[in-house]
Amino acid sequence: MKLVVSSIFILLLGGLVVADAMLVEGWPPTAAPAVDVQKPGVVKQSANSPLAILAAAKLAVAKQSQPTLLEQVITNKQAIERFNILDDNTPIGSIAWYEGLEVNDYFIAMRESLFTSFSSSVKDLQDTTVRKPGSPTVEKLEFNDQQLAPGTTVFMRVRQRLYEIHIEDGFELDMRGVINKLTD
Repeated sequence: MKLVVSSIFILLLGGLVVADAMLVEGWPPTAAPAVDVQKPGVVKQSANSPLAILAAAKLAVAKQSQPTLLEQVITNKQAIERFNILDDNTPIGSIAWYEGLEVNDYFIAMRESLFTSFSSSVKDLQDTTVRKPGSPTVEKLEFNDQQLAPGTTVFMRVRQRLYEIHIEDGFELDMRGVINKLTD
């Protein structure tokens, strides 16, 4: 008897589901029209690899083993890519980056750490967030503090990547082109 009652109940429940679908969706079902749905946000560029950008700028790279300031906040030091940037074998700067979901937290930690570490001779300090339609949000901290590092230092968060860029004195124009490409 229990089996018969259970079977009737399941059939009745199934009938209610079909009736609900008919009322909500209409009967007979029609194919949904093709709709071009675009997700909000910025499409990730496949050609925005830092090494590809440097190669396109006709700059050479050499693997770097020196510690970076990023290592103060990122515990997985093996995940940090580090390169010296060369133009005709002349060092014009260096680049290090980390890619991961937690880069926003690392950027905030790096910013806080640096603000407490700046010497009294820090110059050209800029802390900016740039939001342009069709482009990713770029958070940038830029400064010149010879006590921390020679030349100009730029920290940037773009998408899921956190960069540390050092610009040798006299090579600002060359490196600004690279920085602009990294933010696309």
